[in-house]
Parts: sequence; structure tokens; C-alpha cells
Amino acid sequence: MLGVQIRRDAQPLAVNVRGAGWIGAVGTGLLSFADIPDLMRTDRIFTPNPAHRATYDEIFDVYRALHRRLAPVYRRLNRPPSGS
Repeated sequence: MLGVQIRRDAQPLAVNVRGAGWIGAVGTGLLSFADIPDLMRTDRIFTPNPAHRATYDEIFDVYRALHRRLAPVYRRLNRPPSGS
């Protein structure tokens, strides 16, 4: 659990394009990063429940253990084929 509110964008399918546009606008000087929060449209805010913290920590520990154990498998699967 991150311990912070998560704000869901009102149009999540367009969020990557919108973000790229905002970064481009900052790069050209049309916007500053400080302007961007006012441009965001949030349709839902998720607030963490501290009572669930122990459960989330336990699940994250399982995830980390799985990640460590599967890392060699992923490295093997992503190797270039021999003879290439």
C-alpha cells in the first residue's frame, strides 16, 4: 500500500496521450509542470484504508519472493536464440 490517495483519470484510455502532450507543452514553454494538476480531470479518488495495511504488506512480501524466484526464468526466456 502506498499510503497516498490515488486519483483516477476521468478518461483513462487517453491518459498517456494527454500526458505526452502536457510534457511537450512544458518543453515548448506553453505550460509549466505546476499548471498540469489544474488540467487533470479526476472521476474517482481511492483513499487507502490503514486497517488493511498488514494484508497489503503480506501480499507485497509474497510478490517480492515470487519476483526473486522467477527472475532467472525470465532472464532465460528473454535470451537471444543461440546461433543468432
